[in-house]
Amino acid sequence: MNDKSKIVDQKIAILRKSFAKKLPERLDKIHHHWAALQIDWQVDVFNELHREVHSLAGTSLTYGFVQPGTIARELEKVIQHLTRSRPDAEQSQEIVRLLSTLQQAVEQTEEVNEC
Repeated sequence: MNDKSKIVDQKIAILRKSFAKKLPERLDKIHHHWAALQIDWQVDVFNELHREVHSLAGTSLTYGFVQPGTIARELEKVIQHLTRSRPDAEQSQEIVRLLSTLQQAVEQTEEVNEC
């Protein structure tokens, strides 16, 4: 491995670690948007939820966080099917299940990065 490759690998490692540290905060935003939608369904909040989930899915996978990225992608698919309208009970349960699974994946990622 040449010096340029080492430098690139080091920079990617730094970015990956920075991203991992921000995962809980990003997940909190998603939870916040979902909770807000349960109280008052607003299209702009729905759009923000979708944007946050989409971004988390793509960025997680880009940085090699496969489990959170895959779960977020699954969540994004469920959210996309809502077409900006309030979910029915089954859809809500699926979203809550995926949010819980995503929370667990993020916590596991935190544990791995602390080692």
